[in-house]
Amino acid sequence: MIYGLPPLLFPTADADRATITPTVAPDQANLFLNLLIQSVARISEKAVSPQVASAAQPAADPGNGAPLGDNERAMKDIFRFVFGQEGSAYVARDGGSESSRYGILQVTANRYGYGGSVKDMSRTEAEAIYKKMWEESGAQNLPPSLALVHFDTYVNSPAAAKKMLRASGGDLDTYLQLRSQRYTRLTELKPERYAKYAKGWMNRLQSLRTMAAAQMKPFATKAST
Repeated sequence: MIYGLPPLLFPTADADRATITPTVAPDQANLFLNLLIQSVARISEKAVSPQVASAAQPAADPGNGAPLGDNERAMKDIFRFVFGQEGSAYVARDGGSESSRYGILQVTANRYGYGGSVKDMSRTEAEAIYKKMWEESGAQNLPPSLALVHFDTYVNSPAAAKKMLRASGGDLDTYLQLRSQRYTRLTELKPERYAKYAKGWMNRLQSLRTMAAAQMKPFATKAST
């Protein structure tokens, strides 16, 4: 209902239609029309007002491509990268804490429904856990290069990955820089525990930069044509 509009006056039912003259003055008609236009404009603005984007789902950068969504092939490519970085060897005390395989800690495997020891985990079972982590991380809502970096970070540390995604605002270079700073901080705080991993961490970051750049090339080519 639109309030504040002047009443409309109608002729009686038995009036001569051929001789009816308007019973609304021209100024009143203009006022009614202006009010109607303003009311419709306000309703339209409310209907199309954009929603505030979630921090866990930054808007896709046109230069990096659209969000992956249900792109199974892209997800598999990212999984292969992470498997290649983590390796398949069983680690008895990963980071000085507990056992892991394929980058999956025992406690993480248990949380995702794996009932055995990670020492006996197959790659197929590890990939099933990766899929659950993928959905939980929100990587499918990101452009390919950012999805790669975010998921790789999520496998390493879900809590840290969420913080870095928010803090970076979805900017790939900023995300990688934040991850580098985290590794440096860990190495400085507990050198006896983490110093031996420092070189491997930095090599992994470089591999991420290289693969992310390769993923962006097709989109850069499309933009230039």
